Amino acid sequence: MRSLADNDTGRARPIKFSPVRGLLVVIGLAWLLATIWLLNYYWENSGWKADSSPNQLVDGHYQLDRLEAQSYGIGLNMRNPSNGTDAAIKELFALRQMQKGGSLSQQAEIVLRIRQDVQTTDNEAYRILWTPVLACAANGCDNEVYMRTAGALAARSPRWAGHAMIIETYYWSQARVAGDSAQSATAVARLDSLVHTYASPELKTRWAALENCGQSCPLFEELALDFMAEAVNN
Repeated sequence: MRSLADNDTGRARPIKFSPVRGLLVVIGLAWLLATIWLLNYYWENSGWKADSSPNQLVDGHYQLDRLEAQSYGIGLNMRNPSNGTDAAIKELFALRQMQKGGSLSQQAEIVLRIRQDVQTTDNEAYRILWTPVLACAANGCDNEVYMRTAGALAARSPRWAGHAMIIETYYWSQARVAGDSAQSATAVARLDSLVHTYASPELKTRWAALENCGQSCPLFEELALDFMAEAVNN
C-alpha cells in the first residue's frame, strides 16, 4: 500500500536531461541537414534545375535540356559554370592571344596562373588535360593543342550551349583531318542549329566566317579557334 506521501501532488514532473537523447537529437538534425544539402547539390548539378527552364539563361549561360542534349549526342552531365571550366577555357584562349601578339611577360603571367591552378587541384584528369599546353607554352603551342584542350575542357560541362559549340567545332576539325565528310556534315549541321538557337550577334558573325571558310580553306583552324574563344562567352 502506498502512503499519502507517495501520491502525486498534481505538479508537473521536471524534465530530466538525458545525454543519450540529446546526442540522438543532434545526430537526427545533422542527418536532416545533410540530406537537404545533398538534394540541393543534386538539383544544382545533375541538370534537373536547368531542365525546369529550358533554353533560358542560368548563371549567364544558355543550357540545353536533356532531350536537346540527347538529340545532339552529347553528354547529359550539367555542372554549374562556377566549377572553373569557363575560367580555364578563357585562360587557354588568353594564352593563345598573348602568344600571337603579347609580350613575353604577359605570356609568362598567364602560364604562371595556369600552372598554379593545375598544382592546386586534386583532379588528376584536369592536370593531365593541361600537360600538353604547359609543355609547349614556352615556344608557342600549335592550333591542334588549343583545339583539343578547349574541347576537353568544354566536355566537362557539355550541356552549356557555348561548350556544346566548342565540342562540335573540335569534332568538325577532326573530321576534316580524317577526310570524313559525313561526320563533317553532321558537325556543321549541329553547329548551325546551336548558333541559330543560342548564339550572340558576335558569335553569329564568327560562325558565318567559319562556315564560309568550308572544307579546304587554309584559315580554318584560326577561324575555328576564334569561334571557340567567342563561344565560351555565349
